[in-house]
Amino acid sequence: VVGYLMERRIVVSRLRARIREEEQRARRLLNEASSDLLASLPGVEHFRDRLAMEFRRAANAQLSLSLLLIRLTPSLRLSQSGDIMTAYGDAAKAMLRRLREEDSIYLFSAAVFGIVLPGVRAAAAQRVGERLAEGLMDASGVSDRFTFSLRAITFPDDAASAHELEHAALGFAAEARQERAAA
Repeated sequence: VVGYLMERRIVVSRLRARIREEEQRARRLLNEASSDLLASLPGVEHFRDRLAMEFRRAANAQLSLSLLLIRLTPSLRLSQSGDIMTAYGDAAKAMLRRLREEDSIYLFSAAVFGIVLPGVRAAAAQRVGERLAEGLMDASGVSDRFTFSLRAITFPDDAASAHELEHAALGFAAEARQERAAA
């Protein structure tokens, strides 16, 4: 009986070690997938080009153009940078699922996203922002992996030129960098 119990104890300890290894492997794969997703998002230069093109289209056709700016702040509970990147990747996936086909998302910095919404007025931009907020709350989870702030800027209501829209978006990203540096 003692021999049998010792053998069972060894088997259980090996299984526990194997489970830990598999959990680490799964976490590593999830981190890599999130990093790949974030790396695949276009950056500031592409945003500038798209914004200029969409602004010309909106101004010529007398349409609205809206920007949604999203800043994520990781929870203090997220200690490892891989966990933070996974949370940001989950947030990006949640936003991508809630966008229309003609909308485009950009990554300004590690935790700041910009979304161009062609043909969307201020009220509709607020509704899109509410849908994104729901998705971000779901992605944050019950453990509150991150918090977020969201700002909507609309042409012609809030900005009169593409330069003003770009300045507001990049100013939002700069505020996020300053907040991270202060923390």
